[in-house]
Parts: sequence; structure tokens; C-alpha cells
Amino acid sequence: MAATSASGCDDDEGGKAAAPSSTTTTAAPVEETFPGVWPYTTAADADGYTRGLVDETYLDPVRTAREFMRVFIGMEAPVAGEYRAGDNQSGEVEVRPRAGSPFVTTVSVRRVSGDGSPWVVVSAAAGRVKLITPVALEGIRSPVNVSGEASAYEGNVVVQVKEDGMGPGQFLGQEPLTGGSGPDLEPYAGPVAFQAPTKTSGAVVILTYSAEDDSVEQASVVRVRFERTST
Repeated sequence: MAATSASGCDDDEGGKAAAPSSTTTTAAPVEETFPGVWPYTTAADADGYTRGLVDETYLDPVRTAREFMRVFIGMEAPVAGEYRAGDNQSGEVEVRPRAGSPFVTTVSVRRVSGDGSPWVVVSAAAGRVKLITPVALEGIRSPVNVSGEASAYEGNVVVQVKEDGMGPGQFLGQEPLTGGSGPDLEPYAGPVAFQAPTKTSGAVVILTYSAEDDSVEQASVVRVRFERTST
């Protein structure tokens, strides 16, 4: 998969010398950040789905996980397994790019506000791509240091930083990194620069692609907050 590094990033320094100033970096408190990556990123949006219900896609955890991989990640024809409950309001679904594929992404889903409310995806973990940093709901700014362990075709993993509302091919920043290509997971790490976000939250996405047709094979996803710099 050929990937192009994003050139956009937050520019926090002026072009000329200035008097010393106090600079602080702030982010919304973790408890104020809605946990959903997709399809709803705020409680108000999720409540709106329930009130204006037209179809029942997101009342089903399996359909929610499958549509996440198709619509958000860009997997062409994902095949979802059964829902495995963790408790009465959350669980996970294994999704493959095609039936019988050895590549598995485990999608974690959660009900927004109890029985009768829609499911949201809160994270995803690929079997062959481990994302170590950043962690869930961490505050990040450009460039963000991304690290983990992976095994992929030619060791290639693609890191994307997305803000809420972005889908396949949309990102604030993108960077190819290199992990392992053999049977064992090997480390990958590097800085990923990204443009100034217009939203307060988003996601860091790690993708691997097929050697045969360049389609998405796996994805690891974590929700993040965007820090703001003020002087």
C-alpha cells in the first residue's frame, strides 16, 4: 500500500522572535469525551437516532460492527461473526475481510444508554496489529507518537489520524510505518503529523493492506481527544 505523509500539522510558533509567554496545552476532561468512534460521536446524535428511527441497523451489535468496517474503515465486503457479550451493555464482534480469511479485527461495541439505545463502536483491535500508544481517550497534538507491534505484508502499516465525521480516505494526517513481515509481531513506531482539527475528538487508525489487491485486511482503532494550545 503506497501512502503519502501528510504535510499539515498544528503551527504553534510564529515566524519572528517574540517576548516570552506562558503556553499551556489543554484538552477536554476524559469524562466529558463521548466514547463512541462511530456511528455516533456524541450522546445527542445517538439520542437523535432513537427518536427518528428509520431502520434498526444500529440496534444490532453485529450489523453495527460490520458497517463500521465497511463505512468507516473502507473494507469492501466485511464478514462479521457472532456477538460476544462482555456484560449486558457491551461486547465484541470479530470481522474478517472475507469468509475464511485468517485476518481478524475484533470490534468492541457498547450501548449508549441502556436497552433500546443504539450501539456504538468504541475501539477495534486487529489480530496482527497491536496499537500500544496512544491509549484510549488520550489527549494528542501534532505530531503524535504512535507505536505498537505488527506483522503485515512487507511490514507495512499505515497510520491515520481522523477527526469525528471522517470516513475512508479522509484524514488529518497519514504516515506509513514499518513493523514485521514474518510470523511474529515486531515493533513499529514513529511521529505522525496532522492538520489542525475542527472537532474536539477523533481516532487514531492503523491499517494493513492485502498484497493481492491492496484492499484493507485489518484495522486497529483507538478514540483520542485533541489538545488545544493557548498562550
